[in-house]
Amino acid sequence: MSAPARPAARSLALAAIVGANVVGGISYPIQKIALDGLPPATLTWLRNLVALVLLFWLVRRRGPLTRWARADTLRVLALGTCAFAL
Repeated sequence: MSAPARPAARSLALAAIVGANVVGGISYPIQKIALDGLPPATLTWLRNLVALVLLFWLVRRRGPLTRWARADTLRVLALGTCAFAL
């Protein structure tokens, strides 16, 4: 069993979860408005580009990454592929 999280870490995690849900909830009405002027493929490409830029920014901000075990890497790839498809 892992050590319990510090209160600051829990608060940060909770804020990240709430923020992700707010952004996710807002994206549907904005996407509907954007589809009036953009083709669906362009909108999808732009959303993925923004997500990729933000992901790289977060990774660089966090500092050096630790290596994951092979099993963990495969789990993340499988989850990411299924989540993206859904």
